Amino acid sequence: MAFSLPVYIAQTPASCQFCEVSSDIQWKCINCNLFLCRLCTSKIHSKIKSIDEHEIISLKEIGTDDAANSHRKINLQTIPCAVHEDQICCVYCRHCQQPVCSRCLTQTHQHHKYRELKDVYKEKYSDIRELYQTVEIGIPSFLDEESMLQDMLSLGEREFEENKAKIIQQKEYLKEVVTKHSERLLKNLEEQWWKNKYAISKKLDITTQGKDKLVSERDHLEEVLQSHQSLDILNATIDSEKCLPEIESTSVNLQHIKFIPRALPEQDIIKKILGSICNVPYLQLAHTYQTNLERVEKVIICDTNTTYIGGVKDKLQKVKFHEDNLMVEYEVNLSVYDMVPFKNGNILISSEENDLKLVSTDGKVSSFKNFSPLKTLCVHVSDQNLIYLGLVGPQNSTTVDVRKVVVLDVDGDIHHNYEYDRNNKRLFTRPHRITTYKNCMVIIDLEKFGGRVIFLHPGGYIVWDYIGCGYPDFEEIMIEFDPRDLSVSSADIILISDYNHAIHFLNLDGQVISVCDISKEFGIEFPFCTYIDKKETLWVSGQNLENEVAEIFGLHIK
Repeated sequence: MAFSLPVYIAQTPASCQFCEVSSDIQWKCINCNLFLCRLCTSKIHSKIKSIDEHEIISLKEIGTDDAANSHRKINLQTIPCAVHEDQICCVYCRHCQQPVCSRCLTQTHQHHKYRELKDVYKEKYSDIRELYQTVEIGIPSFLDEESMLQDMLSLGEREFEENKAKIIQQKEYLKEVVTKHSERLLKNLEEQWWKNKYAISKKLDITTQGKDKLVSERDHLEEVLQSHQSLDILNATIDSEKCLPEIESTSVNLQHIKFIPRALPEQDIIKKILGSICNVPYLQLAHTYQTNLERVEKVIICDTNTTYIGGVKDKLQKVKFHEDNLMVEYEVNLSVYDMVPFKNGNILISSEENDLKLVSTDGKVSSFKNFSPLKTLCVHVSDQNLIYLGLVGPQNSTTVDVRKVVVLDVDGDIHHNYEYDRNNKRLFTRPHRITTYKNCMVIIDLEKFGGRVIFLHPGGYIVWDYIGCGYPDFEEIMIEFDPRDLSVSSADIILISDYNHAIHFLNLDGQVISVCDISKEFGIEFPFCTYIDKKETLWVSGQNLENEVAEIFGLHIK
């Protein structure tokens, strides 16, 4: 433990205070409070019998903890009684937790228990030293947390300013037409940021207070340990629980915000003209499970205890996630192109065959409805219990050229067909995956190379389509957008798995919020299915090329 040197080091006299001749001053007698030369220390001072127990320290020790301790040991013998000013304390009252004199022993402390002053001093000194070290160790963690929160706050502030500038620039471009909407956006942005900023600032304040408390406690203990007064040691309060706060366990994450501008179309609502405010999601890897299937093309979680996985070239498995292991309850030799939870715990499965299959909770397979000569592809059940099903004609057929999506009720009766738009143009090439948002459909339509995502209005027209946004890591080669599965989060964000090791995040207007390279971030390659459970965990299947088996990853959506 090192302390700053006290003032009296600079006040060392020019000559020995004993002989007043020699300037070779190397020692100090704490009891006499005299600076001594080497000769006086060894030849004269040491031979005076009355000072045999004096504490003599070298000049190099002055200002150290040992020197301060030596001062206190001497002071321990001359502590004045707080009650009787003409008396010196001789023992320590355990009952009253204070030094007392001989007169006190016969008066107010007569039936109390006592201890030797030097023993109590030694114990408390040791406890204070230990507490000081503990406090000293605790400060860096608060400094790190404080620095992290300050960086987070700074980054959020910078993003806020950048987005604010973009909004203002877009506002100037659109002039008075969008002035009112731009002000609403700015207000929305500020509300979201200040809410985020408040949470971060609140924890930063708590962290800073904790750090300041530790620093203050350390400084106080340091002052006590530097003191020449043993009474300061004896009166020191030692409570490690009170002076050692813990960093608050509540995690704080910076919710990144992004402003997405739009070019000015001739006809659109003001919101779409100016743009929108959205939170930028990010993923955090939480679980990894290895399967025994070559490729998992679909994962669905009916509840916490019921999970199904399957693939076209493999089979259907009912599994449970147990700690780090995937336990297979049973399996059925059934090709799975797509599947979805259905009523009563059953599931509907498309096997790219003529009939849509129904699998019960005990694994029994039956036909829900036959669509021969058409083959089933994507399948989805909406919140209104409507079944959305993709159908295509037989491959290489010259007589049956069908590519459509039908809507059925739970009894299998068809209510709607979607095959052509209002201009009698085909809507789909191969409807591979489908989900719904309110009454609209979000569909992956595969083409010969790559594919696209389309947002289909229930009136039968395409609101927008998405064909990818480029891959900055592969600028020299052409890579097609290769969507495989999609889901819509509770925050109304569309998540699309791209076989090029990526997850695309879109808003409901079909604009890219961000693209996550899950190969770089988490080591997930060739993602196929995506499924979001009730806890907002994104389940993605990927390939383990080394083991030639599929893996399933659970990613928290933040």
